[in-house]
Amino acid sequence: MSAAIQFIAEHAVSFVFGGGNGSAARNAVVFPFPAKRRRGDITGIVAHMLALDLADGEAFLAVLEREYADHLVGKLIQQHVIDDEVSSFRGAVRAEIWNVVLRGGHS
Repeated sequence: MSAAIQFIAEHAVSFVFGGGNGSAARNAVVFPFPAKRRRGDITGIVAHMLALDLADGEAFLAVLEREYADHLVGKLIQQHVIDDEVSSFRGAVRAEIWNVVLRGGHS
């Protein structure tokens, strides 16, 4: 897992409330790490993507998305929350790509 995804995944903190015997996992509440606080990670990912050709950049993003989702699955987070988090991550990366493009290559 890349360092950026590891950092993001570790900060998509889940707090568990509930009883024993596995019921706690069904009662998980997720407090995702706010996108505005992971700007440095996102800008680093985008800088790396923009140094690659289009296909390789897209493949790199797909790998990061899979790693992030797999990490959240391991934390027993519900699939719809994982889908939302990965979508938010993808959106933040895409927004930063456009930010760089519109600013003429500067973040």
